Amino acid sequence: MTWQKGIDLIADGAERLERLGVQIAVLGTGEQHLHDMLRSLAETHPNIAVRIGYDETLAHRMVAGSDVLLMPSRFEPCGLTQMYAMRYGTLPLVYRTGGLADTVTDCADIHAGTGFVFDKLDADTLIHGAERAVALYHSPDSWQKARVNAMTRDWSWAHAAKDYVKLYQGLLKAGA
Repeated sequence: MTWQKGIDLIADGAERLERLGVQIAVLGTGEQHLHDMLRSLAETHPNIAVRIGYDETLAHRMVAGSDVLLMPSRFEPCGLTQMYAMRYGTLPLVYRTGGLADTVTDCADIHAGTGFVFDKLDADTLIHGAERAVALYHSPDSWQKARVNAMTRDWSWAHAAKDYVKLYQGLLKAGA
C-alpha cells in the first residue's frame, strides 16, 4: 500500500461508498500511515474489512469473489491485477492511466465494456464510477454481458502480434 495506489481516495469516499451499499475488502502491506488509516476506517465503517499483510492465494480468492475491483492507482505502467480480475469476471473500476487505460474498456461501450474508467483523480469522480458500477450491477443482463466481455478478453501475444502487423502494414502503405 502506497500513495501511488490511491488508497486515500477510497478513504475520502468511504462514507459515500457505504451509503451505496458497497462493501470494501482490502488486503496488502506497505506504508504504516496507510495501515493506520485503513484500520481506523474499518473500525468506524462496518462495510470495510482490512487485512494487513499479503497472501497470494487469498488475494486471488478475494478478487475472484468480488463483483468489482477498485484500483484508483495514480500511475500504473502495466498492472496485472485488473487483468486477473477480468479473467475472473470481476469488473475493474480504475483511474485512466498507463496500463489500466490500455486494458480496461469502459462499460459506457455496451458491446465491449469490461469495467469502469474514471478520468479525474478525486473521490467524487471515483464515487461516480462506483455509482455507475452499482447501477449496472442492478441490470443483470448488462452486468453479465460486461462480465463475459471481461472474461473473454484476449491478452495473448497472438492477439498483440496481429495488432503490430496491422500497424506495420499501415505504415508501409503510408510510405513511412
